[in-house]
Amino acid sequence: MIFNNLFNNQKDFETVLKLWEKEPKKFRIWIIMQSIAIALYSIIYITTFILLIVSIAMNKNAPEENRLSNINFTIFFFFPLLVLSLYSHFKNLRLSYIKRNFMYLSGAALSFFSFISVGFLIFQAIVLMVHRDVFFAALSFQNNIVFSWFMVLYIILTIFGISTFFIHQAVRNIKKQFIIADQNEKINQFNELLKTQKPDFENFFENIFSEQKNQPKNQTNDKKNKSPESGINEEREKETLKYQKLNKLTLEQLRKIAKDLEISGYQTLTRDELIKIILKISD
Repeated sequence: MIFNNLFNNQKDFETVLKLWEKEPKKFRIWIIMQSIAIALYSIIYITTFILLIVSIAMNKNAPEENRLSNINFTIFFFFPLLVLSLYSHFKNLRLSYIKRNFMYLSGAALSFFSFISVGFLIFQAIVLMVHRDVFFAALSFQNNIVFSWFMVLYIILTIFGISTFFIHQAVRNIKKQFIIADQNEKINQFNELLKTQKPDFENFFENIFSEQKNQPKNQTNDKKNKSPESGINEEREKETLKYQKLNKLTLEQLRKIAKDLEISGYQTLTRDELIKIILKISD
């Protein structure tokens, strides 16, 4: 079958159960390192944000509107993403250990922390390189001490974020292995189902088309099989049914029907005569 040809090589892949057997020796260290990195990264990031907010608030030289906009941007944009990513990571990590399958690791959290580990931090590093005078002045600890400590933590955060990028990539690769294993298990199950059932699609469609072709033939044969005698019998049965229905009616009801049918002299006709005339007119 065509499905067998497509999926025969799927048996070469490792199953989810075999992959999970590698968890203590091969995968656990990366999962623990990622969780620690995310926790430390979040602590440093939150501390950096607090110092940044305090530094902006203490900068009296900056306009009030600019300071408030910077604080609002920091609080209402990055904090929700950070909190949601933390929640998503640890929730899905727990689910992965319950189901013994790392395909349930949060892809959104992985993407978010990978992004802020490299993309955002490299961008900020470029900005700092452009404003080297501000950078070195902050590290001198002469003017704004809070801002100086903010810069120190920011440097640590940048270095730490780039290093954790490789941890996130390793965990992403682990998740990918489990996704491939799970998909191949489902494909193999489907393949085995096809083997056991062995559906004959050609005969299936031939049977459908043959039934459709035979339907008009059967209808014509039924019409041909009807003899004149059967037609006469059917008419007699219909007349008998009509007569039985009319015979159940009272004389007044029969005269009312005759009146509706505009039968002249219906008032002088007997009951049997009315029934015969009504039957003739209805035919």
